Amino acid sequence: TNKSEDEKDGAKLDRARATLFQVGDELFSIPSPIQTAVLIKATGANFDKEMLNDASRAATYSTRVQRSLNLGVYGADLAYITMYDQTQAAISYLNASRKIADELGVSSAFDEAMLNRFQANLGKKDSLLVLVAEAYRSSDSYLKNNEREDVGSLILAGGWIEALYFATKVAKTTNNPEVNRRIGEQKNTLENLIKLLQKNNNNEEFAEIVDELINLYSLFDEVEYLY
Repeated sequence: TNKSEDEKDGAKLDRARATLFQVGDELFSIPSPIQTAVLIKATGANFDKEMLNDASRAATYSTRVQRSLNLGVYGADLAYITMYDQTQAAISYLNASRKIADELGVSSAFDEAMLNRFQANLGKKDSLLVLVAEAYRSSDSYLKNNEREDVGSLILAGGWIEALYFATKVAKTTNNPEVNRRIGEQKNTLENLIKLLQKNNNNEEFAEIVDELINLYSLFDEVEYLY
């Protein structure tokens, strides 16, 4: 029997909830911001646009590090916006992402066809989430094929940082145990992310981000797993 479009989207979405990133002989798994967006929506928390990085800031990012990091941030914003059916905001953030992608040279992930597909699927939440995931996977693939892992690793870092920010904000207002657990689980992810970024640490601005994440990891030293 043929699967429905919803079933196909659901399967794609499951596959899109983590990104595997290989550098040399090492393989890193970084959770997708989509995972956190789904969890936050499930808590019943209201949409909070104040948590988002304003789309208008896309024009202010002038360095490769800033653009790469914030392309990831906007990816997390898009996932969150889409979960709450904020379609007009989603288009604004998609356009902001496209601007940065153009400047980074990864515009194939946010081309006219992608925008048309997005607009054609407005109102279909799973389909839109799949499109967001596909765009960032396309960027990731392009960057790896062109040996620009430093940019790719920063995109992943930006998405992870923004999703963690969302989770901590929601944790303060809901004290939801699942959100608290998700935050604690990021200890291992943060360790992997630091290792990944250290492999591509190639300028002072990049090094500052790595140092900030190392400082964040010191806070995660307090986290323990109990079974």
